Amino acid sequence: MKKKYILPVALLTLAISGCTDLDVDVKSFHTEYPDSEIAIEAKTSDAYYAFAGPLNRRYNELVTFSSDEAMGVSFDGDYYDSGNNAHPSLHNSLANDACIGWYGDLSSGITKCNQIIIELGGDAASPVAIAPVRAARAFYHFILMDCFGDIPILERTPEDNEAVERAPRADVARWIESELLAVRDDMTREMNAATYGKPTRWMVDALLAKLYINWNVYTKDVTNAGWSATTANEKLNDCIAVCDDIIRSGLFNLSDDYKAKFLYNNGPHIKDFIYAMDYDCVTRTGMNYARFRTWRRGQNDGSGGAGFYTVAMSNSVGGNIVMTEEFANLFSLEGDRRNDCIVGGDIYQIDATTAEKTGNRNMYQGAAVSMSKSIKLKEILDDNGNVIPLGAAYDNLNTGANIIGWTQGWRSIKFAAYVTEYNQYGR
Repeated sequence: MKKKYILPVALLTLAISGCTDLDVDVKSFHTEYPDSEIAIEAKTSDAYYAFAGPLNRRYNELVTFSSDEAMGVSFDGDYYDSGNNAHPSLHNSLANDACIGWYGDLSSGITKCNQIIIELGGDAASPVAIAPVRAARAFYHFILMDCFGDIPILERTPEDNEAVERAPRADVARWIESELLAVRDDMTREMNAATYGKPTRWMVDALLAKLYINWNVYTKDVTNAGWSATTANEKLNDCIAVCDDIIRSGLFNLSDDYKAKFLYNNGPHIKDFIYAMDYDCVTRTGMNYARFRTWRRGQNDGSGGAGFYTVAMSNSVGGNIVMTEEFANLFSLEGDRRNDCIVGGDIYQIDATTAEKTGNRNMYQGAAVSMSKSIKLKEILDDNGNVIPLGAAYDNLNTGANIIGWTQGWRSIKFAAYVTEYNQYGR
């Protein structure tokens, strides 16, 4: 029984004998954050991914629906989701819609950038170290400004209880420009696996180009009857200059196959990408695009067998993002590779690896699947059995929960599902 006391007694003896000389030169004092490349990388890397969550679904839904390239339908209540998809499709978004609920994600990302800048030394920090963080911060401001107009300019962390006021859109645009110009020459010019998904000189140039090409929209009062889209753009030459800078770098080209650029195995080797979000299935999950663009029962043939992607999918798909007829009609240029990124009419299975159309019809419950280009909402009858004319009663964009309703509208397979990972990691 006494054996259990041996170790504590030994440790106590060691502690007593080992604490008699405390005059030791400590080598590990750090009054400032280490300026090594590894330390700075560890500190800044998390600042670049605040947009990962919104981009993989909700931001994409907002801009897709509100641009009229697609609409968010429902199926007898399925995927109505309190109007989250229908409202932006009808240009009637509400404050509590999920598609605009990501505002806080980017605000938090801006706060994170500000905190990192402080921890790296604030005004005394190395310009090269904080330049990409400032570029990310400017990018988050740009996305918010582009979508919501007047927003706060958060170039520092507010004090406790400090009121944060929105700035006019024009002031935000000019601030974004000033930030990007200030960091431009301190950004890395490297484009490789190490810089993939991180701000670079070329990301700054591209963001300036986006800002400049719409300069009049951002800086003029577009609600004024006197505003005109034909007004001369004072930043047009600046836009051309930053585009020329990208071209002269020789780092980018359009040689990669258009459709292959967007497959699951894309990455730094694609020479068309200037700034990308590098999702994966473990550390940065997301990329839900295919889930909601694959038709509602496309996961299998109705009996558990192969579905739209030639392999049965273990999780259901949404199928509620459908292309408008007007947008689908744009994919009509003969020989254009982009035509292969949409499906409609008689549907054939899509190869689960290459995302190319096979010669096998997509079947469901023994019948071949066809998709209608025009979208017909499910009719609503009054108490007398008469069809109610289209109007507010149809604002749920319901097409019905049957094979006819599920196949209304053509679909985009630009970002095709990779079934192996879809099944393994739960969408």
